[in-house]
Amino acid sequence: TYTALNGAASVTPQPVSVQSNNVFFWNLDATAAPASYATNNICAANFSGANYTNQFVPYIIRIYAYNAEAATGTFRLDTARINGIATFSAGVGMPKLSHDLNANFKLYPNPSNDGVATLEATQVNVNKVEVLNLLGAVVASQNVALNEEKIKLELSTLATGTYFVRISSDKGVTTEKLIITR
Repeated sequence: TYTALNGAASVTPQPVSVQSNNVFFWNLDATAAPASYATNNICAANFSGANYTNQFVPYIIRIYAYNAEAATGTFRLDTARINGIATFSAGVGMPKLSHDLNANFKLYPNPSNDGVATLEATQVNVNKVEVLNLLGAVVASQNVALNEEKIKLELSTLATGTYFVRISSDKGVTTEKLIITR
């Protein structure tokens, strides 16, 4: 949290970007007084003492989730830029997530060299599968019958490249990365 001094501080949301692991935590890169427009990754940080009180310069805080969507990547959940004079404090860090929805799915072969992939679902009912290109546009979509555990994805019309398979189920929505090679 941050407390504005005399109403002088505000928070500007920053764009979300892609990074990697299934553990949510805070990580503080810098321990010295932050510089103007400094970016700090927060993890169980203690924003106390002279370095984090009465800040006059914009200060960027990032909250990360490691490997929440893919076997290798990381993505940043949120970033905020604090503008104005503020005192920062972080109480208890973020706890580890206890449920991994991606553990219910297997997407293979990956990479796929013929444009055909199989999505295997366990302990979850898949409703719909969508394939998105890197721009986020849906390039293929398929409704799934109730209790179907193996779903064949026929994607041979798609060009070689990286895609994201968005899986909607009774337990939520998750995304898996799929690479198509020829």
